[in-house]
Order: sequence, then structure tokens, then C-alpha cells
Amino acid sequence: MIKNLSFLVILFGFIIFRSVAQHDQQAYIDSLSRVYVTTKQDTTKIQTLIFLSEIYYRTKPDTLVTLCEDAIKFADEKLKKKLSKQEKDIFIVNKASAYANIALVNEEKGNLKKAIEYNNISLKLYKSVNYHKGTATVLNNLGKLMKIEGELNHAIELYEESLKYADLSNEKKGKAYTIGNIGAIHYSNENYQAALENFIKAKVLHKEVNDIYGLTISLNNIGSVYRNLNMLDLALKSYLETYDLCIKSGDIKQQANSSLKISMVYGLQKDFKNAEKYGLLCLKLTKETESTQVELKAIKNLYDLYKKTNSPNKALQYHEKYIELRDSLNNEENQKAILEQRIQFDYDKQAIADSIKFEEQKKAEIAVKNLEIEQTRNQKYMLYGGLSVFILLSIFIFNRYQISQKQAKIISTQKRQVEHQKILVEEKNKEITDSINYAKRIQKAILPSDLAIQNLLPNSFIFYKPKDIVAGDFYWVESLSAVHSEQSTDDCQHILFAAADCTGHGVPGALVSVVCSNALNHSLNELNTDNPAAILDRTREIVIGQFSKNNDNVKDGMDIALCSLNYNSLTLKYSGANNNLYIARGGKLLEYSSNRQPVGVHFKMTPFTQNEIQLQKGDTIYLFTDGYADQFGGENGKKLKYKPFKELLLTISHHPIEEQKMFLNKHFTEWKGDYEQVDDVCVIGVKI
Repeated sequence: MIKNLSFLVILFGFIIFRSVAQHDQQAYIDSLSRVYVTTKQDTTKIQTLIFLSEIYYRTKPDTLVTLCEDAIKFADEKLKKKLSKQEKDIFIVNKASAYANIALVNEEKGNLKKAIEYNNISLKLYKSVNYHKGTATVLNNLGKLMKIEGELNHAIELYEESLKYADLSNEKKGKAYTIGNIGAIHYSNENYQAALENFIKAKVLHKEVNDIYGLTISLNNIGSVYRNLNMLDLALKSYLETYDLCIKSGDIKQQANSSLKISMVYGLQKDFKNAEKYGLLCLKLTKETESTQVELKAIKNLYDLYKKTNSPNKALQYHEKYIELRDSLNNEENQKAILEQRIQFDYDKQAIADSIKFEEQKKAEIAVKNLEIEQTRNQKYMLYGGLSVFILLSIFIFNRYQISQKQAKIISTQKRQVEHQKILVEEKNKEITDSINYAKRIQKAILPSDLAIQNLLPNSFIFYKPKDIVAGDFYWVESLSAVHSEQSTDDCQHILFAAADCTGHGVPGALVSVVCSNALNHSLNELNTDNPAAILDRTREIVIGQFSKNNDNVKDGMDIALCSLNYNSLTLKYSGANNNLYIARGGKLLEYSSNRQPVGVHFKMTPFTQNEIQLQKGDTIYLFTDGYADQFGGENGKKLKYKPFKELLLTISHHPIEEQKMFLNKHFTEWKGDYEQVDDVCVIGVKI
């Protein structure tokens, strides 16, 4: 067991911090990014990498693998150095966690052999430092893999051993997963009563530790038991509860699984309308997550559904899709087998080639040896003749040698000094570049996903082009149900979206953008209003408060155009800070002016004003920052400016929305030419 108290305090602190962050994932990412960039402790850096990786388990598994591989390399480098017992244990524990996380991703992808291999490496590392919590978790994961392989008795042995370690570490969360997995074995043996008891125990433990992901799994399992017992109302209740939790937590994979099961239960209840609704939703979500096995089940479910409802055309359509995807998956397996045979063939072929090459090398070596003997004989004759010349030259050379040695010492000293300075500069540059690249990943995570934008603003585009690796510009999209808004009486959903330009660009601008984006989220959650002016007033208070904590005269903030769109009434509310709003309508471009003040400190701060606009079908709304209009280019290397920018928007406004982004990108590239991009660029278009 790890006995060093300070290590336990550090690790416990991060675990509590991570648990709280589950309620506000973005704040968690922001906090971890600040810790990673600012900390000088290597042990804290590697722990931060592990916690960052775990955020992306369900949404971006490839990002998880990249971060964990970075953590393993980092740990290996540090473990080569002389460390205290405390530091060594911390690096080993986090290295074990990285292998365990990579194993989970391989399990999700169906690469079970790799998953078992990585879990065994992780288990060995955890046991080497007597870290019971990690040991319990990995034993549970290995038990699950043995179950998949059909080794049920071995799986139960691993689960029981996992429970012992979980009790030693008082780890309720891991214990809950293990109990649930034991229930899964009873379920596969059709011992539904025992399975239900274990699933309910797991559910209770998951609730105690506020483990949302574990709770969704337990509820899904309980629903499956009820479905097999033909208690369809109870099954549907569990699945719907799972679905709601997945939406709140952003777990798209579990949301897809829940949608499929809800569709199946509705089908059994002959509620074909809801069955179709959730079946199509599941299929859409599987496209987002690239879960081909779930996609295959979703297509088969829709085929069965349309066959039951006497819809032969749709049934045939999904039957063909099912056959196509099934054959595609089978072909992938066949291609893997062919590739393995090809690799073995190439290996055998290379072995034969190496054998022939060896014989040729032996003959060549003999020929070279004979040539060397002949050369040695000739060299002896030449040596005696040159010896006398050598003696005469030696005196002169020795004198010159003494002079050159003194010069060489001076040059060598100077060279070492230059090389040392070069190494220091290269190391510092690498640290800065690595930090900026991680900042880019973190900033990308705060932007709304393409799926979220498509759901909320289906007929829209976002042209986003940072000047550097990270940017001061950002875009923001959120929804607000009017039922929960005290400021509105319409029973509808308001879509809020914005284009913002923070002070500076590059790393300084990116740091300001994180503060401003969080301030917008905080203001919306606090006020629960669809009025942009009120949101900007509150956001300004938060931003000024954040930047005035150190009593420095800081005037950081942002320019922004913020809109609230009601699709039902076709009304648009707009408020802006130095960023105007354009609306293309009937061949004209309408312009709505912003307040001439930023969201931040200003010499004359007044409340933000608001425009309410009645939209018409065919209108196109444009929000933007100043980067596009301020770009230098053209034949004379001058700024584009706003008049040509307006003319460009009016010209492209009659095109389909997806083509408008392409036109903007093409025009920007042609205008800029060989000139350097001067600022971040962000343009948002929404067609009504």
C-alpha cells in the first residue's frame, strides 16, 4: 500500500476535484488546463494529463489515447531519474492509469487481445505499489473481458478478487461496477432474479457516489431484465430514465443504446409511432459516434418495425442497408485475416532473401581480405620511403600542434557554451509549443460541437479561421426553453448564438476567450433569460470581476454580437458590443448597430441596448468579428474594409447556406494572397 501521506492527500484532492467537475465539465477542463500550464511539479502535470484524458472517453476516444500515450512517455522519462519513493509511486500509479484507459478504448473498438494486454500491464504496475483502488478497477475490467471471451468461471473469480480490493480501499464506485458485472453473468445464464438483485445494488451505490455513467448502465441493465420478464412498462421507465441521464451528461454512445432499447419496447407495446421516432434517433446518433455494431442493430430494428407496420418500401430500404453494412463488417474481418497471411508470407520471403544475401556477403568478404593483404605489402615499401620525410616534417608539425592546441581549447570552450545555450533554447521552445498545443485541444473542447450546432441551427454555417494555433475569437451556441424562462411567455425554444472577439489573439487571446465563454455560460444559467442585453450586462460584471482580482489596471474583454432566435414566432433579439448585425432580405442588406463599448472596462459604461426584429422567410442573419474586414490583401495590400464585405455577403446571400461558407473561404484566400493573416476570423450565417 502507498504509505506516503502527502501523496494520498494530493491524489485525494484531485479525485474530489474531478468528482465536482462532473457537474460542470467545461469548468473542469478550464481548471485542468490552468493547472497543466502553470504548475512546475512534474507529478501534478502527469496527474492532470490523466484526468484530462478521462473527459474524452465517451466523446473523443482517440484524444484519450493520445493524452495517455503522452503521459506514459512522460512517466518513463521521469522514472529514469533519481526520485523519492513518493514521486516514483505517483508516476507508476498514473502510468498504470494510462494503460488502463487505453485498454478501455481497445475494448470499445472490439480489440480484446490488446485490451487484455494493456490491462495486465496496468495490474502489474498497480500491485507493485500496493494501490488497491486501481487494482480493484483493473481486475473488474479483466473480468468483463473474460465474460466476453466466454470464460464465465474465470470472470467470476476476477470479480470476487476485485471486490476484496475494493473493500480494502473503501472504493464504492468500483465496487458498484463489479457487482453490476456479476449481475450481467447471472443475466446471461437467464437467472433474472439474481441479476436484478445485483443490478439494483449497483444502482444504489452509483447513486451514493453520484456516478452518472455507472447509473445509466445499471438502469439499462434493470430495463433489460424487466423486458425479458415481459414487464414492459417497468422496462420502458428504466430506459427513459437512462436516456434523460445520457442527454444531461452528453454521453452520445449510451444515448444511442438507450434509444434503440426504447424503440424496441415501444414496438413490443405496438406504439409504432414512438418506436419509429426513437429508432431513427438511434440511427442518427450511431453515425455521430461511428458505433457500427449498434448501427447494424438499429437498421435491423427499423427493418423489423416497418415490416410489422406493413411498410414494404421502407422495410426493403432498411433490409438492403442491413445487408450492405453486415457484409461490410464481414469484409473487414476477412481483410484482417488476409493481411495477417500477407505479413507472414512477406516474413518468410524476407528470411529466404536474407539467407542468399548472407552467402553473397561471405564471398565478398573473402575478396576484400585478399585485396587488403596485397595493399599491406605495397604499403610497407612506401612506408620506408616516406619515413625520412616524416621525421623532417614532425619537428615542424609538433611546433604547429602546440599553437593549434591552445587555439582549439579556446574554440572548444566557446563551442560548448554555444551548444549549451542552444539546448536550453530548444528545450524552452519545446515546452512552450507543447503547452500551446495542449491549449489548442482544450480551447477546441469549449466550442460547441458540430452536432450541437446542427441540432440547434440546422440551416447555418460557421466560418472560423484562427490566426495562430489558438485564437481570441470564438463562437457560442446555446438553447433556452421558454418554459423555464421568466422573461418570456412563448411555449417554445430560444436559440442563442454569438460571434465574439476577445482582446488579443494567440495564447493571450485564447486565455481571455476561456474567461469570456465561461462568463456567457454563467450569465445564461444565472439569469435564465432570452434577452441578449441582460446577458451582456451580467457577462460584463463577471469579466470585470475576474480581471480585477489582482487590482491590476487590466482592460481585457471582448467585442460580441449576441442573438436570441425564436423559430416559432420568427423573432430575433439582438444586442452587440462593437459588433453590428446584418440581415440580407430581398436583395438588400439591413444593418443593426451595436453599442460602442466592449464587454469589459470602458471609460463610459452604460447598459447594453437591444433590438427586437421580426424576421421573414428567406432572411439570412450574419454575425461576425472584425478579422475578415481588417485583412490586408488585394493588388495594393490594403484592408478589405466593411463596404466590400457587405457587398460580398449580399452577393452570396441567395446561395444555399452550405455554399456560402465555401464562397467566404475562397474569397478570403484569394484576397489575402501571400500576405500574412492579421487577425482571427469568425463569420456566422443563419438562413430562415
